[in-house]
Amino acid sequence: MNETGQTTPSEEPAELERSETTAHGAERTTGSAAGKSFHPFLFAGLAIGIAWSAWTPLLLHVSGVVTLPVPYPVALFVCQTLGAFAPLLALVAIQRLRDEPGLVNGVLRTIRFRRVALRWLLLPPVVPISIAVVTALLDATVTPGVEVTILRPDVVEEVGWALLFVIPFTFVVAMIGSPLGEEPGWRGYLLDRFAQRSRPLAGSAVVAALWWVWHIPLLVVLGVSPNARSFLEMAGHSLLIDSFFLLSGRNLLVAMLYHQGVNIGFMFFQPRTQDTLGLAFLLATAAAVRFWCERRLRGHDHPDRPVDPGERIRR
Repeated sequence: MNETGQTTPSEEPAELERSETTAHGAERTTGSAAGKSFHPFLFAGLAIGIAWSAWTPLLLHVSGVVTLPVPYPVALFVCQTLGAFAPLLALVAIQRLRDEPGLVNGVLRTIRFRRVALRWLLLPPVVPISIAVVTALLDATVTPGVEVTILRPDVVEEVGWALLFVIPFTFVVAMIGSPLGEEPGWRGYLLDRFAQRSRPLAGSAVVAALWWVWHIPLLVVLGVSPNARSFLEMAGHSLLIDSFFLLSGRNLLVAMLYHQGVNIGFMFFQPRTQDTLGLAFLLATAAAVRFWCERRLRGHDHPDRPVDPGERIRR
């Protein structure tokens, strides 16, 4: 404070959000976040446009329309990685187009490593892998003649016992791939802005729909049919990512960990719900966790406790 009693810029309250634990056992984010600008249509258009542009050559190659001038594994890695960073690149574009110099840094600062409860480091990656394992068990239980297969047979045959080292190594290293490229946009920006405006459920619905549409070319390239089943499967995982993100006080690291858990499940475990029972288990888990999330978040809206406007959820 200077001699006139005014606050100097260095003493102004920081715009950073912080996480704190309430008596209800959930974490919430506080700070002056509710007034942040929001450009959902621009973000969606940029994220889809950038990703689809990167993945179109792969789609044309697997469709037999064109032949790529480089080996397909190289093209797959480069194009898939570039497309995965489309949501983050969309934020960079919005920052420049809408003259919001602190947008990207503000979102990335929500990747919090310090003072994170152990449950938010363990549950996000464990849950999607556990769902993959349970789904494989259910598939073997309800389908006559199908033996229990937890890991993908082709991966086991190729890697063998080295999987004990390959899986955790891949998990850590690949965190700088699609989790870092996608989550700042989908949850750090899109869902977060909906939550600040007291519309977290609407935000989850929008994110799930856009997340699936955004993935369509890549799904085809990877041999996954973009049908109703794949939509429900991705929507279930999207809802789970959203719930853990909100419950952790909007810590983007938590969303990234769950996202990477889904990737690991796809790469090394039986990646898809092969039967209706497995899909039902995923959706039931997502609904139960979100119900728990809504109850915890509503617990913050207490008349005797001041709450940031972005944390209020309409009943």
